[in-house]
Amino acid sequence: MRHVAVTAVAACAVVAGSLLSATGPASAVVPQVPPTTAAFAALNPVTPLTAATFAAPPSNDRPWVRWNWNPAVTSLAELDAELQDIADQHIGGVEIGQGGVPTKEQLTAVYNKANALGVTVSLKAANGLPGATYVNTDPFARRTLASFRQTVDAGATITAPVPGPATGNPGTIVAVLAYRCTTAPCATAGTVALEAASVVDLAGSLTGTNADGYQGGSTAGTVTWTAPADPAGAQWVVLTFRAVAFGNQPETLSLAGTKEVTDAYDTYFADGLGVLVRQNAGDFFVDSHASDPWGAPEELWSSDMRSQFQQRAGYDITPLLASLVHPTMAGAGLGGPPPPTSVFYTFSDGSDTRVRSDFNRVRSDLFTTNRLVAFQNWAHTYNMKLRLQQEDGPITSIGDQLQTSSVLDRSENESLTGSDQTDIYRSMASANHMTGNTWYSTECCAVLNESYIATYQDAAIRMNHQFAGGVNRIVYHVRPQRFTPTTTWPGMGFNANKVSFSNAWNANSPIYGDSRQMNDYFARNHLVLTQGIAKMDVAVYSRNYSAPSAFSTTDPNNRLWQDLGLQRAGYTWDYLDENLFSLPNAVVTNHRLAEKGPGYKALVFDQFLIPSSNTARGTLTLAGAQKILDYARAGLPVVLVGSPVGAGGLPVAQDAALAKVVAQILANRNVSQVASEADVPLRLAQLGIRPQAKPAAATSLLSVRRSDEASSTNYYWIYNQGVDAWPGSTAVFGRNPSNVYEEPSACRVTTVNN
Repeated sequence: MRHVAVTAVAACAVVAGSLLSATGPASAVVPQVPPTTAAFAALNPVTPLTAATFAAPPSNDRPWVRWNWNPAVTSLAELDAELQDIADQHIGGVEIGQGGVPTKEQLTAVYNKANALGVTVSLKAANGLPGATYVNTDPFARRTLASFRQTVDAGATITAPVPGPATGNPGTIVAVLAYRCTTAPCATAGTVALEAASVVDLAGSLTGTNADGYQGGSTAGTVTWTAPADPAGAQWVVLTFRAVAFGNQPETLSLAGTKEVTDAYDTYFADGLGVLVRQNAGDFFVDSHASDPWGAPEELWSSDMRSQFQQRAGYDITPLLASLVHPTMAGAGLGGPPPPTSVFYTFSDGSDTRVRSDFNRVRSDLFTTNRLVAFQNWAHTYNMKLRLQQEDGPITSIGDQLQTSSVLDRSENESLTGSDQTDIYRSMASANHMTGNTWYSTECCAVLNESYIATYQDAAIRMNHQFAGGVNRIVYHVRPQRFTPTTTWPGMGFNANKVSFSNAWNANSPIYGDSRQMNDYFARNHLVLTQGIAKMDVAVYSRNYSAPSAFSTTDPNNRLWQDLGLQRAGYTWDYLDENLFSLPNAVVTNHRLAEKGPGYKALVFDQFLIPSSNTARGTLTLAGAQKILDYARAGLPVVLVGSPVGAGGLPVAQDAALAKVVAQILANRNVSQVASEADVPLRLAQLGIRPQAKPAAATSLLSVRRSDEASSTNYYWIYNQGVDAWPGSTAVFGRNPSNVYEEPSACRVTTVNN
């Protein structure tokens, strides 16, 4: 078994052979993996690593770029010349459509030229429907919930029109609910506690209704209701919930909405463009923004949400809708928490947090099944894939990254929100490691107010942190149009605003002369980081419906696992949840979980994982607990950091059942419990679990291991962040002073604790 050291940059070559001991042979690759693994391999083929491919990486491994241009002022000749330059600079793919909606003529020209050059095209044709205008009153229009409030004193009567938006689409009345406030009078700002058991459903008593709304629902009505006189002095809120338009596009949570999108593309491709699309074998790109076009499912409703929730969660969400009026469900994105003048609701018995967790699970299920899987199955008929950013701001709940990434053709993250914290990138990588999918790209390297300022050195630093987290391909953000009739020096940024949140990776930049060399550098990293399968040290349970972010968060650091001791001890880890536990290869053999895949040597439950806005933080489902118990009984070491705070959903009786399972887990000799994340490295060491790339001392070095049974090779990718310097010598590192690619003689190898 060969052991090959691959380091991120020349500066880190000085540590590859001295502070680390690379441990153990690779395990054989056995097809004990989901059936989708073969499909992923066909969708995202891997280039064999040879001396020739490393010297000259092919297009399959080259970086991509988001190419922004204004269709109204862009000639076909300019598109032709720019694509030629893109190919000459060793860019392998272009993402188009973010700078404006291209014309069919422009798309045809782009695809013809790209196909001739061997450049892959990633298409975003429209936010709504390609080649069509979408009306948000369509029966399957994307929608969310808006709440409107009226207040009634105990014993008083209200007779009034049901409130709604002052202008525009009034939305459709979903529910009219009366709740008694825990404290009178009901607060007019901030968080208001309600008595969940007091709820009265008033929708059936409305008068003056119509059938003008979604699915024949009413857009208007009058509510008449007398509040109970007891308890005296109490105050009630009457909350009207309306389904209101969420952008101008079909809904993402139903198959009917997805079919509207795919039908529109079928029409759009029918005149010959579809032939060029098939020949190109590219992908559809979906950005992370909730409505640009639909990467983050922030909406709170759909045409069949009530019935779907009842079926999947086991209870009717309608009387509990007040629990969704909460900062974590507000769709704040990068804008941060809602203003203090906003009104939110909790239930005094604490059940609102459970409802939100159940809702987030159901919404993630619907988004995954009805949009992601359905859309990409259709995309495959055009020889296309789906590449999507399933991440957004820190406050809003969106979906389970582990779930979505386990089915996505191509998962993508971004450095603007991920920043330089490696941990934030681990979740999507974890799903890939379990399924065998080798595509994990990143939108890099947008930086606030540094357009035309950021350098390739900046990009390399950001990419190395992301490579360490499992990312393997850069998609530059952005390559803006060089000239327009109104452009002034030095050119456009993301848009006409020069100094914006992006950089400009085009020929107007003084660093452009280095682009081909740097693109080859990133391509070589991609080539190495897609070989074989990922091998990891530890799995960490993570039930999460939001993600850390560099923006607008009160959490201390932009990562899930806060304490750096585990990382500095050299351990690598993935995040797993029930979705990944359910995969066919998620079994324990020889004291390893998914032995023929990542080969986790221990499983950790951590009560304290960030972000604090995660509605399921610290919880453990009954299904998850039973899996952990099964793993422990099969011989997998398990460490509990703290204790589960409950099952996280309704009914509450699940908590007692969970406590019994946790007690059974703790009864196993290979299970232990510690107080904090900081205690985990020592406990793992006490259990005899060593990192597969173990530093001689605590270090800021980051490592990735890829194991390729076909070539009997372990690849260790090592990144020195610059804190731990080492002078090195040619005796240690061989003949290659940059140590970008070293043969086995450059590595110290042991066979301890693979």
